[in-house]
Amino acid sequence: MLLNLFLNAMDAMGERGGTLGVRTSMFTKQEGNAWVQIEVEDTGHGISPANLDHIFDPFFTTKHESKDNEGTGLGLSIAHQIIREHQGNIHVRSTEGVGTTFRLCLPSIA
Repeated sequence: MLLNLFLNAMDAMGERGGTLGVRTSMFTKQEGNAWVQIEVEDTGHGISPANLDHIFDPFFTTKHESKDNEGTGLGLSIAHQIIREHQGNIHVRSTEGVGTTFRLCLPSIA
């Protein structure tokens, strides 16, 4: 799932380049459970508000609009499902022309 996020970020930045950042942290919920948070942030073209509601839908892709890469629309859907199967969650924040941040939260088993 992380590889998919990295590849999507690289596609979003394209030939102009940019920055791909990864941050990790741990936190404890009120119940005392430890969680791991992973943020994947890029300085790519961002995701339009109209598309944000659909990015985790199976077969939804905007890569056909790009002549560089074609996508199946399954990568984010599969990543979302893997995270949910591990009792985690994923959130996205994006601004067109600025970039996108995905925040994954997963229960820690340590």
